[in-house]
Amino acid sequence: MSEADVSGEEAGADGLSIDAGLVRRLLASQFPHWADLPLRRLHPAGSDNVIYRLGQDMSVRLPRGEWAAGQAAKEHAWLPRLAPHLPLPIPVPLGVGDPAFGYPWDWSVSRWLPGETATVEGLTDPQRTARELAEFLTALQHALPVESATPNPHDDVTGVPMANRDYATRAAIAAVQGTFDVPAMTAVWESALRAPAWDRAPVWFHGDLHLGNLLVSGGQLSAVIDFAGLGAGDPACDLVIAWNLLSPETRPLFRAALQVDDATWTRAQGWALTTGLNAYTCYAAINPLVAMNTRRQISQVLIDHGCPDRRSAPTHHRPASRPAELAPARGGWTAWWSVSPDGRSSRAGVPGPEDPAPASASESASKSGNWRRALAPGRGAPGPGRGHGCHDQRCDPVGPPPAQQLIHD
Repeated sequence: MSEADVSGEEAGADGLSIDAGLVRRLLASQFPHWADLPLRRLHPAGSDNVIYRLGQDMSVRLPRGEWAAGQAAKEHAWLPRLAPHLPLPIPVPLGVGDPAFGYPWDWSVSRWLPGETATVEGLTDPQRTARELAEFLTALQHALPVESATPNPHDDVTGVPMANRDYATRAAIAAVQGTFDVPAMTAVWESALRAPAWDRAPVWFHGDLHLGNLLVSGGQLSAVIDFAGLGAGDPACDLVIAWNLLSPETRPLFRAALQVDDATWTRAQGWALTTGLNAYTCYAAINPLVAMNTRRQISQVLIDHGCPDRRSAPTHHRPASRPAELAPARGGWTAWWSVSPDGRSSRAGVPGPEDPAPASASESASKSGNWRRALAPGRGAPGPGRGHGCHDQRCDPVGPPPAQQLIHD
């Protein structure tokens, strides 16, 4: 991730301009002791937030839309309490700002953590990384008593049954036919659906643990960032990192250190498949890094099921047809569009829990009035560039926003 000249601006929902002038005014009115520090916009921009580096040690994060508006308050309430119990640094929010000057949402100032975004190739000791990830998750799961005030996770990540993602996941499997092994993916998915649900006391989870939310220094883990999906419940969602970053050689170390039972591991494979497919079908054709990372994630799941990695398959993939096609929208953002058989596109929403799955793409367009709209990318597969924390210093992973998407990553 690079630091851009502050003369540019970023777009929020409904064309809201979030430029350096606005950030300066917000700081001067609410945090005047920081108002004169250097301000540099980070590029590429985050998908949930516009991000500015403030001085050398801080960052300012401003939500782009309503879907991200609660993140600042959640992190401000919980991360300072969790941080002392964790073996790796996490971003500690320094302040939460109020809406002002026409900007309608809470925003935050956070501590900047040094490091670079984790990569598979950049790890100097993968076995150590596997053990450290397990230690971190063990500590996080039991860091604090799970209280009634525990923040709710994003519904489409862990707050609804995995079965609610069934239609969209099967549609994504069909869309990548010829690139991945469809029978193998179907077997993985159906095994995850059949796996017993989490029946123990809820534990804390990160909610979006993938390599884009890990920082490394000198090839070793140095921080865990981006806690917008923080919540409590089934920890299977956090195990996606086993296929996103680890290998067949290091996954057993990770699993043994966490003492993961068979049912939780099987559900975790389902999460790894469905989140990988979501990002891959959305962005592989337009973002080479997303294509590479999500292709690896899906392939690693299939390797564990005895399916060899199809390394001859194209890295860039744009399915010929699928229930929803990604099309560019203004300001570099993206929106889900329904593509009818005659090639004409119309904006479509995504099904809510009470809505039946559409029988066709054209039906999905006709139902758009009853479905929740999908606007702008949210978290998913890692985006390009340097990663950093709490959405405030990184090119956020891409994928439609958590409560407004076909399937969430």
